[in-house]
Amino acid sequence: MLAYLQSYRAAWSLAQAPLHQLEVGFKNRIKYAIKSGNLAVCFLGFSINSGAEFIRRSAELGLFDLVSDGLDFEPRANRLFTIIVREYLADQVSNILLELMERKKNKIFSTGGLERGVDALRVVIKHLKSERAWTNYSDIFSVGVFLQVVDDLLDFRNDIARGELNFLRHEDLHDYIPRLIEWDYREQFRYSKYPLVLFYAIERAKSVGAAITKNAIRQHASVDHHMPMRLTDIENIPASLKK
Repeated sequence: MLAYLQSYRAAWSLAQAPLHQLEVGFKNRIKYAIKSGNLAVCFLGFSINSGAEFIRRSAELGLFDLVSDGLDFEPRANRLFTIIVREYLADQVSNILLELMERKKNKIFSTGGLERGVDALRVVIKHLKSERAWTNYSDIFSVGVFLQVVDDLLDFRNDIARGELNFLRHEDLHDYIPRLIEWDYREQFRYSKYPLVLFYAIERAKSVGAAITKNAIRQHASVDHHMPMRLTDIENIPASLKK
């Protein structure tokens, strides 16, 4: 468990300087530093290597959600983000991430934005030097999409409230929920040195997906059991179904 704590603390520490430079208020600095730490320990689950270098690298990855999700691509944040990316990531990896962020900024995606998970996974794998465990691009593609489903499910309330990309806005993509619930992911992470937090996040997303599905069935039971899930079904999940 020490590795998780070290990754979390390192991400928290790394987040302080950019948050200070962006003049983020104290309350939001705490919020975003916590998010950086949470992301770092999830990213640690992709490492097939152990040791201080890879704990540090997972912490560095924890920085990269702030500009898009925290500051809505504010120009000054964009400039600082580019500097940080170039500082911490190899050129090939930073190019992937910067292109991804530009596409996210301009919402240039198909499939409800799920494919952005593929490039995000490529960045994580390369920065953690885990390529030898991911030699098949079809695995990277399928797992990247599933992990974006995980992320969208865990953040769906904020995403929908803020008008962010989220596959749940697209009814034709809702079949990814049962596919995620059935996903047997452990084999694909069999080489991971620190998988526990990542596994917890996946299972949590499965629970959220199951709650959304259950609520949709309840909403339509008196009308048409086979009606497609609607956004209102997702937004109106009763508190009793959140867990």
